[in-house]
Amino acid sequence: MNAGLAYLFRRGNERVGTGTWPTAPVALLEIDPASANPGDAFGCSVAVSADGSTAIVGATGVDNAPDGTIKSGNGAAFVFRATDKAKSAWNRVGALYPRESNANNTFGFALDLSSDGTAAVVGCPGYDASAINSGCAFGFRLKDSVWVLENADLWSTSMLLNQSIGRSVTLSGDGQRATA
Repeated sequence: MNAGLAYLFRRGNERVGTGTWPTAPVALLEIDPASANPGDAFGCSVAVSADGSTAIVGATGVDNAPDGTIKSGNGAAFVFRATDKAKSAWNRVGALYPRESNANNTFGFALDLSSDGTAAVVGCPGYDASAINSGCAFGFRLKDSVWVLENADLWSTSMLLNQSIGRSVTLSGDGQRATA
């Protein structure tokens, strides 16, 4: 259906930092086929926790907003967790969205996870924070098995028209510092 896919690869079982990359993935991540649409762009950005048990995948073309409305290009990010020790079986454990759903937000354009996979930052370069397309990044935390949007967003009142903050983001390993 061209909604997009994310393939997980694992370097050989040798000591960390050694071995070769396989030619076949160990797992495949995808949006729920019942809700997938052509153009979702699932897999446009990806990040994996340091222990390899949590993955987050951006999908800037997702049109569905959490309130059930359709906002063309609002975007989303999906969190997956490995369900087996070999990390070859995965379940979706969260769907993340921007604070306000709008057309062309492109939420999920860039993203990152903390080392332990319990904090995430997601870029939203099309967001109208202080000006049209000034952009923003949003922080999320895993609390009681639920992904929760943090109270403060990453933006500045001095941002300009089309500045597109959120086209690139990083998160420190401890989840306490972010850049956008």
